[in-house]
Amino acid sequence: MLETREMSTDAETERCNQLTSGFLILAEKELSAFIRAVDKLFGAEQARQSALDWIEELGRMDWPSGESIPDWRRASVGASARLGALSRPHRHVIEEVRSMSAIASTPIDAETKNAPTSGRLFFLDLSGGRVLSANPDGSDLKTIINEGRKLPDGLVLDVAAGHIYWTNMGDPKTNDGSIMRSDLNGKNMITIVPPGGTFTPKQLQLEKGSGKLYWSDREGMRVMRANLDGSEVETLADTSLGDSRPGSDPRKWCVGIAVDTDGGKFYWTQKGGHHAGLGRIFRANIQVPQGQSAENRRDIELLYDNLPEPIDLDLDPVNRTLYWTDRGDPPRGNTVNRAQMDAEAENRKEPEILFSHLMEGIGLALDLKGGRMFITDFGGSVYSAKLDGSNRKTLLFAEGNLTGIAYAEVPSADRGGASPVIGVLEETNMEDNTLAGC
Repeated sequence: MLETREMSTDAETERCNQLTSGFLILAEKELSAFIRAVDKLFGAEQARQSALDWIEELGRMDWPSGESIPDWRRASVGASARLGALSRPHRHVIEEVRSMSAIASTPIDAETKNAPTSGRLFFLDLSGGRVLSANPDGSDLKTIINEGRKLPDGLVLDVAAGHIYWTNMGDPKTNDGSIMRSDLNGKNMITIVPPGGTFTPKQLQLEKGSGKLYWSDREGMRVMRANLDGSEVETLADTSLGDSRPGSDPRKWCVGIAVDTDGGKFYWTQKGGHHAGLGRIFRANIQVPQGQSAENRRDIELLYDNLPEPIDLDLDPVNRTLYWTDRGDPPRGNTVNRAQMDAEAENRKEPEILFSHLMEGIGLALDLKGGRMFITDFGGSVYSAKLDGSNRKTLLFAEGNLTGIAYAEVPSADRGGASPVIGVLEETNMEDNTLAGC
């Protein structure tokens, strides 16, 4: 028995040593990328000073609670802020160093950047706390992340940078929502917006041009955005009308989000209560009008109201069409719908129902190039159909309580069938990102 305990202790010690070594390697990569960026901008002497600043910032960071690896990028952000005293404007310096550091430390191997691509689905299992991936026909299903019950809801991809972003709702009655990021294969998971940075984050969208993440905060009763590294969190629309958070009125709960860069607008859903038929879709300018605030901005438009329970949004900007899922009561609920984005109020037609008989429809992703859409429902199924709702197919079923979904073209598998991007979840996936017990 004693020998067994000693062997177990030795194995645990070895595991912890391996984890620590892996974390240090990631820290070295981040520091190296940061110093190379500073050296290019300001020279070797400033790079040496910034290395010291980076280490000092590291000492100020809180060690993660056992949920993820330390966010080394936070040290880079803090150290780069000290460069503001130099000749260039403070904000410009920080953004340039961040950008260079991010490019230098991108997780995609150089040989995969010009590799042929193929379509891939990524979607979330809320009940299991999983990020899953499959081919567009439902084959080659893999679990790439298994976080546990943190209630993941919204999902978006940045294929160029090799990243997945997703929201964790946490406890809806507690201010502990967060946003996470990992590589496309599930490795290098970090916290972008820490627990408490948002209340109950739901659907998530990425606007690559401005380098922003947009999301709806349900019990927080607001629409928010931040930089891709989680900095500069801001509220764009506050629907609380003075109510305290967490909000208890589902008419004020923001859920879906979509961004129309060309039109300069963002769109969101407010779901209303179960079986109430009080769901609505709004839009507003991406920039808050001068002299106004998220609480009192006067450019908000109500596009559609009296909907069963609208959830996720997606856009076809070329054809100026808005698509959304609805998890409310049939016949108008448990559907995928579409309507024109720009029709004048007096000329707006009833939304067109494209897809029905969902088991609480949640996630929606459009493949505009392929002329198709992908849908998840809370009953655990993944579906596909053409953009007009025809050619309906059930790709997967009974996979948990499915929420957010995204489609992207990613580097395809090699001849041996091994994808350079998408991997199978290792048995120690959760342990790979924590030092708990060490």
